[in-house]
Amino acid sequence: MGALFRAAQAEDLQKAIDIRLWELFLELIKTVCRVFRRDIDELMELIMNDPEMAKWVNHLLEISYRQAV
Repeated sequence: MGALFRAAQAEDLQKAIDIRLWELFLELIKTVCRVFRRDIDELMELIMNDPEMAKWVNHLLEISYRQAV
């Protein structure tokens, strides 16, 4: 029973960390948009047009999607 509780607690902690990291990422994106005077659509287009950045973003989204399902 204790192992099950610890596993659930670890999973909850991981989800909380994931949510906080996404919040920080979004704040970073908003700040970059302000600094470069671009809207989010323009910035995302620039990011996704760079093959390495597109690969990184897709990887992040895959991880989040797999964990959510």
